[in-house]
Amino acid sequence: RRGGGGAPPPTPTSSPGSATPSPGGASTVGSRGTRRPGPRRGSEADPGPAEALRRPRAAGSSWGSVTPLRHGGEGTHGVGHRDWAFLAATASDLMAARQQMAFTLAVHIVLASFGISFPLITLLANWKGLTDPDALRLARRWSKAMAVLFAVGAVTGTVLSFEMGLLWPGLMGIYGEVFGIPFAIEGISFFPEAIFIAICICGWDRLSPKMHLLSGVPIVIAGFGGAFAVVAANSWMNEPAGFDLVDGAVTNVDPLAAIFNGAVIYEVPHMILAAYCVGGFTGASLYAVGMPRGRRDRHRG
Repeated sequence: RRGGGGAPPPTPTSSPGSATPSPGGASTVGSRGTRRPGPRRGSEADPGPAEALRRPRAAGSSWGSVTPLRHGGEGTHGVGHRDWAFLAATASDLMAARQQMAFTLAVHIVLASFGISFPLITLLANWKGLTDPDALRLARRWSKAMAVLFAVGAVTGTVLSFEMGLLWPGLMGIYGEVFGIPFAIEGISFFPEAIFIAICICGWDRLSPKMHLLSGVPIVIAGFGGAFAVVAANSWMNEPAGFDLVDGAVTNVDPLAAIFNGAVIYEVPHMILAAYCVGGFTGASLYAVGMPRGRRDRHRG
């Protein structure tokens, strides 16, 4: 007893796997199922999510750092109470994160559809333009739209990549090493696509017609590759595969099994077909608007 004599009160004992009372009256679950002492939520030791956000952060601390659950990790799933407070203190914060992600995805998916479909549409017009001046004029016009849409889509895609880590660090911290592989493949596909789009735009008057036509082929291939990689990551979230979860830790990662999961076989064709529907019908609608205005020649709309 503090400030007095006598023997201290007996400490309750417990067997492994049973709950051990703590001074605050609460207990936490260990990585092997044993319950370890922990402060009561709302006490001075653990103020709880709402109170933790109101308190100033100590120098050198990192509330947002997330450690994957390993053997001997503290807290729930390896994330301390203050980490959970930083991620989502209330249900409204979680809803705000979902709304922000949904808005960015809604904008990006339209631009990504143009990024997949326009390169092939422009390439076909360029191929026909070898013998048809009107088709070549269309190809040059569409290539400018392709470049602008690609640039804006790259910006929204970059925002999405940051949101994956900032809004969902718990998911990425534990499973990022599994389904983060397709995102790396998409990043690799992005660079040749950007390089050859620049060659296509700047090479109309600098390359021979056949060489310029060949410069559009890598754009189409890279667009397919990037679309496949991103949709593979999305399909993994629907049917996870290619890893083992041992004591809450991700082990034995199989990249091919993670990429070619059970849902990729139908999600990828669905996305590719949808992208060409978006690009084709949008382009056709622009020319359809011009037809009632008397623009019925082969290259105007």
